[in-house]
Amino acid sequence: MGSQGLSVALPWAQALGALERGGHMENRIEIKYCTQCRWLMRSAWMAQELLTTFDQEISELSLRPGTGGIFEVVANGVVVWSRKVERSALITSGYARRYMQ
Repeated sequence: MGSQGLSVALPWAQALGALERGGHMENRIEIKYCTQCRWLMRSAWMAQELLTTFDQEISELSLRPGTGGIFEVVANGVVVWSRKVERSALITSGYARRYMQ
């Protein structure tokens, strides 16, 4: 899923809780990061922040290496944050909390 030209206006609350499997909710988060930019540690830190902030809402979180400057957070197949759109390489749990409300 490409992020060029994508507006990331969908609140986290709408993206999380979107998948129901076998009678329970499953929320899958992917953090796509650029290996050329050496953003593995940044993506691991972001994973920790999200898992701490949304410990009851997230059922699975994966780190997906990529190239070309990518740094995106995808919740249940929906891009909820993109470095290219936001023009910043860092989001915080405070940012995520703001969109959960």
